[in-house]
Amino acid sequence: MLGDPVLFKREIIAVVGARNASALGIKFATRLAGDLGAAGLVVASGLARGIDHAAHNGALNSGTVAAIAGGIDVVYPPEHQSLYEELRRRGALISECHWGWRRSHAISRGATG
Repeated sequence: MLGDPVLFKREIIAVVGARNASALGIKFATRLAGDLGAAGLVVASGLARGIDHAAHNGALNSGTVAAIAGGIDVVYPPEHQSLYEELRRRGALISECHWGWRRSHAISRGATG
């Protein structure tokens, strides 16, 4: 875990969706996450493109947590580096994988899922 551990003591709600979201979907997810945060909830998502990214952006001021699919030090997708850094400073990131783990490790070993 990186970031603010206090966020995990608050009620958390997940906002997830399509990676290839429409502009309207992005706008809706950003506003929804902002409204949920204003209501006192921490917004959790997966740091993926599309709706996940929008949800984190919408809840940055109120509290957001990213569940990382690989190692906590692996930023994926790479274009989310600045969001990752914001989450380290103003939110939190969590992963069950060890440092340096990349999804490609599992794929190269024939793992599914």
